[in-house]
Amino acid sequence: MPSGTYAGIRGTIGVRISLGAPYLAYAVMDLVVDQAFPMLKEIGSRITDLEDRVLETPERSTYEQIHLLRRDLMVLRRQFWPVRDLLDKLMREGEDWFSGAVIL
Repeated sequence: MPSGTYAGIRGTIGVRISLGAPYLAYAVMDLVVDQAFPMLKEIGSRITDLEDRVLETPERSTYEQIHLLRRDLMVLRRQFWPVRDLLDKLMREGEDWFSGAVIL
């Protein structure tokens, strides 16, 4: 039995295998987006904590953590930018590629 990230894709592809490559592409993109939300939630929590700490007792260590968080955000941006570009291109040029049956 598959485990981890790919288990979700493998589990749902079996049901809709007749939809072919468009469904596989949709399933992979859906997984990428789903994996981003927990990371974004964690980053949001870290930002809130750092804001509180800066306002209460500004210390050098807090500013260093802000710098590390900024670096993490830059890494995420580099990782997700190609996905954004791909989705943008599909929305503009592949209007009929993803039928309602694929997305449902």
